Amino acid sequence: MQDARRLGGGAKTEINLLDHQISMASGSTMALETTRPRLRKSKTLTEMSVSEMKAERMQQHCHLDRIKSAA
Repeated sequence: MQDARRLGGGAKTEINLLDHQISMASGSTMALETTRPRLRKSKTLTEMSVSEMKAERMQQHCHLDRIKSAA
């Protein structure tokens, strides 16, 4: 399952099966982050405080631990 997404300027990002699986687990890859919807969203986000960033990173880390232990 490959989905080619066009970005501004003619650049092309390939979203492969692994990218899709990572996305379904609320993760991210460089290919996913450079899709048009994610780039648009990143421009509208407000800056996070240090405590908010720490909480987000902890949540991501715990999520990855759960995925690893389930495998």
